[in-house]
Amino acid sequence: MSKFTEAIPEDIRENEHLAGIEDTGTLASKFVETMSKPTDFTSLLPEDLRENETFKDMDVGKLATSYLDIQGKVPVIPEKPDEYSFDFPEGVSFDEAEHALFKDFALEVGLTKDQFARLNDFDVKRIGRVMESYEAQRKETWSQIKQETGLEEDEIEKQTEEVGRALGLEKLMERADLKADPDWVKAMLDIKKKISPDVLKLASAGGKTRPTGPDGSPRLVFKDMD
Repeated sequence: MSKFTEAIPEDIRENEHLAGIEDTGTLASKFVETMSKPTDFTSLLPEDLRENETFKDMDVGKLATSYLDIQGKVPVIPEKPDEYSFDFPEGVSFDEAEHALFKDFALEVGLTKDQFARLNDFDVKRIGRVMESYEAQRKETWSQIKQETGLEEDEIEKQTEEVGRALGLEKLMERADLKADPDWVKAMLDIKKKISPDVLKLASAGGKTRPTGPDGSPRLVFKDMD
């Protein structure tokens, strides 16, 4: 067996297309000759593919073009979560731990880098729309309350917080969305009208000089109470 034959993989040494080819030069010539004849393309395909409609009227050039086109459309999934990235717009804050968890999730469900970036972009814009809506509602609320009470915004906020502290609602008052809720603001102002000023003042300050109830908290006295 010649060195040329030994260099050919065993499973194709007896292939009919290699009959008569005994050196590298002849093989190269045959290859170039075959490639220059598109009509011989089908004979190069495995037998089980020769009748496939996909390859009808196709030559090597078309096959290569189709292959590259398909490869360009095949989703490329990162191998590690850290390979995902997204540049948040300036001024937009985000939770790094939550963002890292989303990267893990993206890899788990097989998102591409582009899909990951687009989802983040959508979420940032969604939050932006929510914030714009909140700000518009807040302005409308304050305008409505100011018109009804004749008070300025800082005084309205001060009175609302005063009532909230007197009622022990400090934690609840940490919710920023309540300040934009007209029902909440109006309710606080309405309660203020019903609580004696001196009691409200003492209660909101801790009620240390005021008699307390059974649970030790300041006892509020409403104006309409006996």
